[in-house]
Amino acid sequence: MNYETFILSIQAYEAMSDECTKRLKEIKGSASGPMGLTPNHIKFSSEYQESLKAYKRVHNRIRQLNSLVPKEYLKRRATERRASKVA
Repeated sequence: MNYETFILSIQAYEAMSDECTKRLKEIKGSASGPMGLTPNHIKFSSEYQESLKAYKRVHNRIRQLNSLVPKEYLKRRATERRASKVA
């Protein structure tokens, strides 16, 4: 896998992760408990469980991809992300 393929893959997974996060936050009652915690009756709902499972699946794919690529790719990407935040 070359660097460009890695970047395209990680960007696709991050977009999926953002979508899953958005779905979790849209669930009514999510993060409505004390200190912003999600109440248990919401956590046990099938909608929340399915959304959480999708999020964890995507997150594990990102972790797996990061473990497979050379460390130089990860360092280069981190440097590029930091530079884009400063600019």
